[in-house]
Amino acid sequence: MSNLMVAYPEMESLHRTVDALVIGAGLSGLYSAWRLLKSNPELSVAVVAVNRDEELTDVDVFQNSETVDLNVDRIIRQFGRLTTGQPCLSAKIEKSNVYEKSRQWANIHPGCKIWSESFYLRPQERSLTPQAMISQLFSQIIQKNPGFGAYSMTSGDDFWQKFNEKCEWKGRAIEGWSLWELLSDIGYSDESITLLCHASGFNSAFIASVSAGVAYQLLQEFPSEYPIATLVDGLSTLSRTLIQEIGREKIIESTVFHSLERNIEYGQYPLTLCFSDSNKLKEKKKIYTKSVIIGIKNKELDLFLKC
Repeated sequence: MSNLMVAYPEMESLHRTVDALVIGAGLSGLYSAWRLLKSNPELSVAVVAVNRDEELTDVDVFQNSETVDLNVDRIIRQFGRLTTGQPCLSAKIEKSNVYEKSRQWANIHPGCKIWSESFYLRPQERSLTPQAMISQLFSQIIQKNPGFGAYSMTSGDDFWQKFNEKCEWKGRAIEGWSLWELLSDIGYSDESITLLCHASGFNSAFIASVSAGVAYQLLQEFPSEYPIATLVDGLSTLSRTLIQEIGREKIIESTVFHSLERNIEYGQYPLTLCFSDSNKLKEKKKIYTKSVIIGIKNKELDLFLKC
């Protein structure tokens, strides 16, 4: 697994046995380790960093000596449930040159039909807005299901669950269709559906594995004016805070994964690591852990599982 090379020399800090081993020192891995230690500070936890995919950790954590207020509860609160008064992204954009240049361009070129001119739409599709496409499909589904049209509720989980399960299109429940399939079936071109996909901001709502009812709920009930906020001192504040709370000595680099096994008899995972120095294998070390948390991307996970 040469692609999983990292560079942290203090390999001695990794104990032979740990309660939990986190593979990946990106935000997901760091956050998982922090949650484990917060729930039980007595746990022995180690985080093994992998690859250059974790440049956020490498650049913003280990090489940034800037002193900031690293209060983990405050940072996590900002990252998850942002408080009233938090600076919004839109406010920062307004202060930037990007915003000013965009505004000047819009004033010089008013009324540009960006969406309709950027896609190869059929003549009858050019006058439609993305919302009109969604509404037209919904109306046709309701017309084909007159019994459901009398249902009193028009929003909420209960309504969309019934819409997904009870309504049918061509003899098949809506939950058996994807939104893309339905739009295509009523006559919209792939180009116009692609436009709708990009304009909605929810590409995942159109993939085959998501039922049309679930996609409809997302598109119809997501707030149109959702406030977007940022961390006061930047995203790297979160990773630096997590590193401080976990302890740098628990984050291991200079490692190549060699193998991961499952010892059913003792309920442990023997993990063999190869430590390196200047990209040369130096020694192997077997670590025993009761649980493993995988915090790396799917592509790297596939490679890891093949080793």
